[in-house]
Amino acid sequence: MLIACAGVFIAGILPVSGVIPFDFQRISTVADRYLYLSMLGPALAIAWLLARQWHLVAGATAAVVLGALGVASATQTRYWRDAGTLFGYAVKVNPNSWLAHNNLGNSLAERGQLKPAIEHYRRALEIDPDYAMAHNNLGKALFARGELAQAIDHFKQALRINPGYAKAHYNLGTVLARQGEIDEATNYFRRAVEIDPRYAKAQYNLGIALARQGKLEEAIDHFQEALRTQPESAEAHESLGRALAQQGNRDEAMKHYQEAVRILQSRRVSPAAGN
Repeated sequence: MLIACAGVFIAGILPVSGVIPFDFQRISTVADRYLYLSMLGPALAIAWLLARQWHLVAGATAAVVLGALGVASATQTRYWRDAGTLFGYAVKVNPNSWLAHNNLGNSLAERGQLKPAIEHYRRALEIDPDYAMAHNNLGKALFARGELAQAIDHFKQALRINPGYAKAHYNLGTVLARQGEIDEATNYFRRAVEIDPRYAKAQYNLGIALARQGKLEEAIDHFQEALRTQPESAEAHESLGRALAQQGNRDEAMKHYQEAVRILQSRRVSPAAGN
């Protein structure tokens, strides 16, 4: 019976054990997430032991197993403390995981550690040169360091791989706008909102670009679209108010200026102030 139970366990885990390669191994080297079905084998073994009145053996075995699992769980939870720890461990376990390198890069970039973040994005692209998200993230990190030409190159690489990547269109437009290439930036912002009409940042920046070109009516439309998605955007209210004022619609402009002030003041209020 115990041999049969072991057979059930092995049969359940065998297809995802790595003996036969499968695509998900590119991301993860572990198979424990597939143990649900396989654990039927140990469950049957325990039931068989209890049915034969081997209570002492079963109890002792259960105590040992639970103790071991408790120690393993306590050890494993340390790796889940935060994203940096988790993906740092994932990279150590599987250095060829492009996803782990990219995610570790994101965690480092969020903490302002751009140099090591860039190293992990580059490593992700060495493993998978067609990973559009890593190109986009590397472009963002390079842009933050002021390396605009390289940033543009990686945003374009991301769009070559995935032409429908709204964030890469937006980010490329942002760099071009920084360089003063407003017409070209406008095209990328426009493409971003065509792909994702609820992309508030892209709607807002498209409005800014259009306003700089003197296209106030169209700019107003995009500021309003940005506010439909993010009604608490003080920047969009202020920009919409300015565009309306330039059109001579001062009463409506004042409403948006006042709303922008209200939002900014609410941001400055300390959570403890209301206690």
